[in-house]
Amino acid sequence: MISLLNSLNFSLAKGVLLRTNDNAFSLISETPVRVLRISPALYGLIKKISEGQDLFELIKDKPVSERKSVTSILLTLVAKGYLSIQYKRCNEYLSNNPGRLEHCDALKQCNGHLPHGQNGSFKNSISASGYDEILPTVTVVIPVKNRPGEIRDCLDSLKVLNYPKEKMEIIVVDDGSTDSTGDIIASYNVKLISLPKSKGASACRNIGVKEAKGEIIAFLDSDCTVSPGWIKELLPYFAFEGVGAVGGFVNSYYNSSCLDKYEAACSSLNMGKRVLFERDAKTNFYVPSCNLFVKKDAFNQTGGFKESMHVGEDVDFCWRMRKLGYFLLYVPQGVIAHKHRNILAKMLKRRMEYGTSEADLYKKHSDKEKVFPVPVYEGLSFLSFLLAICMTKPLLLAVNAPLLPLGVFAKAKKISEYRSEFGYMSLLKSFLRSTLSVYYFILFHLMRYYLLLMLAAGVVYSPVWHLAAISLVISSIVDYSVKKPNISFAAFLYFYVLEHLAYQTGVLGGCLKQKSFKCYKLKIKILL
Repeated sequence: MISLLNSLNFSLAKGVLLRTNDNAFSLISETPVRVLRISPALYGLIKKISEGQDLFELIKDKPVSERKSVTSILLTLVAKGYLSIQYKRCNEYLSNNPGRLEHCDALKQCNGHLPHGQNGSFKNSISASGYDEILPTVTVVIPVKNRPGEIRDCLDSLKVLNYPKEKMEIIVVDDGSTDSTGDIIASYNVKLISLPKSKGASACRNIGVKEAKGEIIAFLDSDCTVSPGWIKELLPYFAFEGVGAVGGFVNSYYNSSCLDKYEAACSSLNMGKRVLFERDAKTNFYVPSCNLFVKKDAFNQTGGFKESMHVGEDVDFCWRMRKLGYFLLYVPQGVIAHKHRNILAKMLKRRMEYGTSEADLYKKHSDKEKVFPVPVYEGLSFLSFLLAICMTKPLLLAVNAPLLPLGVFAKAKKISEYRSEFGYMSLLKSFLRSTLSVYYFILFHLMRYYLLLMLAAGVVYSPVWHLAAISLVISSIVDYSVKKPNISFAAFLYFYVLEHLAYQTGVLGGCLKQKSFKCYKLKIKILL
């Protein structure tokens, strides 16, 4: 499978420079201002792949442990914004792999890249036998219960997948449906497993994997439809040594009402438009199971999904898999469209259910912590802000006056150690950006988990209401600006408040049920 690396291309991210100075090797980011010291060997590797050399050719003869180390480093650099990764342009792929591609019309029409989430058939985009021969076998596993319309749309979308039919199988596990769902599935050329009694989605997925013949398991929910390039866009990432699972982008199927547009931007299934990767298995990173590809060997070694869990089972699976040493990767490709709950009461109920899983998850995984790294001067700035509000003493904000030059000076000194220089304005902007990020993330956490508690505490000590209001205003403005939902801010704020109140109600209820409040704990890690 490592040969699939031929279809991926690395390059330096926009605004990033690769520099050597007096035997010091570094990656330099202009926005935000960052300098990362790297080894001479890594410098040489990045230089080669950014100039167009194939990573496959550079590492194919290396030991497995070394390939896994290279994978971890490169994907970390992608996730941190130093490198970018994308499909090679059609003509570049042809020149490096003569005779492998017969048809590239679709690629040329979209500027040489595979389409992400577009409608229409792209069966010929990468359809030559030379490329198809190296593709692994894939089994799509879909759990379903009493969703006749949804499963029909789901299976119809799979008909136009751009993937060799002889290398793909589809298994649908009917979880004791009492309507026409089973009859509809039977009319398609798929393998149907019917359960006499409902066992839950986790059990259905496990049963499907036991019957699967594919090397890769592609989990898909029955209320989702796929883009034609769904499988081919996610598979190449398994060429990286150590990757056990890859998740793709989850879009919204509906887009007419205000709630639809809010969900399209703010759904908890939407992991964003950036590559996500964490080397440290102790972090809380996961990918939702509605669009999750897993190596069958990794799935079996992990032990599958916990069948006793009916919410949060995908988080639990990802955490257990990562603990075994497998890498988990999210890429904003392999697009599916999810039919979210488009009735407000049902959406809020589902958010509350998600919240109930937190206490159970943190009880099962005692090594997990919510850790937030805070640079020292930015942290002191927020502390003065917090005390000024809670003690109703605005003069405490004056502490920020000396913190600004101190923070800029500290940043300049640190960067000079890497023998790099930036202008004062660049450093000032970088410090302000870092400070505002600290404000946002802490205030968002307060709003996400403590809004109800702050409202209650405000009855006893009214300044807490000011903190609650500021937390809500700042976090909502930032999220509205970043996520850009196609609705008014007033409509966004309405759904935003209700969603987070529902979620934290679920969290509190789950904590009371589990008699554990660990998920409320936020560990601040001071960065000097």
